[in-house]
Amino acid sequence: MRNTTIHLPRLYLKLIDEIICDKDYPCTSEFIRIAIRKLLKRDMKLLSNPRIEHASEKIQALIEKQKVSGIQRNLDQFRLMLEQNPAIQKNLAPKRNLIQMKQARIDTYWK
Repeated sequence: MRNTTIHLPRLYLKLIDEIICDKDYPCTSEFIRIAIRKLLKRDMKLLSNPRIEHASEKIQALIEKQKVSGIQRNLDQFRLMLEQNPAIQKNLAPKRNLIQMKQARIDTYWK
């Protein structure tokens, strides 16, 4: 077993001590192990429920959508910066031409 340190509010510790005295748990560590075990069993049952599993997939899809929209927002800001800064445009102009030429070659190859 591995040791782990946790920080609990004093109120929690007092309540745990009272429960340990009343319910005959051997020690605080065992009480916490049992509580964690029960919580894990409960969560595993919830996760194995098809309704909740489907909902969690929807939540993950929303999270991914938000990430993409954030990336799109950053790209839009970068485009605005490019359009408004002539020094950047001057430095990137030769590179843009090369990229456009490569894209044209790729397009003609795949057509």
